[in-house]
Amino acid sequence: AVDNPCGATQIVNVVSVTSDQTSTNVTATVSDPVAYTDLALVKTVDESHPAEGDRVSYTIAVTNKGPIAATGLQVVEPLAGGLAYVSGVPSQGTYDDATGLWDIGSLAVGSTASLLLAADVEAGTAGTAITNLSRVSALDQADPTPADNEDTAVVAVEAVDVGVGKSVSPAVPVEKEQLVYTVSVTNFGPDAATGVGVTDLLPGGLAYVSHVASQGTYDAGTGLWNVGA
Repeated sequence: AVDNPCGATQIVNVVSVTSDQTSTNVTATVSDPVAYTDLALVKTVDESHPAEGDRVSYTIAVTNKGPIAATGLQVVEPLAGGLAYVSGVPSQGTYDDATGLWDIGSLAVGSTASLLLAADVEAGTAGTAITNLSRVSALDQADPTPADNEDTAVVAVEAVDVGVGKSVSPAVPVEKEQLVYTVSVTNFGPDAATGVGVTDLLPGGLAYVSHVASQGTYDAGTGLWNVGA
C-alpha cells in the first residue's frame, strides 16, 4: 500500500540478489512515481452583511491545476448554525444537504466544479458572525499544496437597537388646556434601521389637534407613525 505523502515524490524500491556461485551482488532499482495533483478550493458569498430572514448564496469552486486528473474527489460543505438550507445546485456530482457532502467524482486537469448553495439567515442571529467552512475531504491522489484545499466565508448579521422616548408639556394640565407630546425614536446601532414604525394612539380624554413629524408620516386615526429608515 502506498501512503499519501501529499507531495510530488518517488518511492525507490531496491532489490538485491546474491549468487551462491559467483558471489556477485545483482541490484535492480524500480522507481514508482506517486500520483499527485494540485487542487484549489475557493468560497464566496453574495451578501456578507445580511439581515435576519435574508437569503444568502454561497459559491464553492474547486479547480484541478494538474498535472493529472483528480478522482474520488469529495468536498464537505455543512451549513453552519444560524443558516437554514434552501437549495444546493452542483455543476457536477451530487450534494447531500443532510450530511453536507458534495460528491464530485472525477475532475479533469484545468477544469472547475462549482456548487451554488442557498440558505436563509435564521431569526435570533442578529449581531452575530456566521462562519461557514468548505474543504476537500477525499481525493485518490496526493496534493502537494493541501493548504488551499479549504476556504471559509463569513457573514455578519445586521443588528439595531432602537429606543423610544416620550415627554409631555405641561406635566400637570387643566381641563381644555392644550398638551404637546414629543415622541423620539433613536437608533443606537450598530447598523441602519429600516421599516421603523411607532404606535402612539391618543387615549380617551384627549382630542387630537395636530402633529408635526421630523420624518415619515403619522396617521391620527390609527396612531401609527411610519418613521421609515
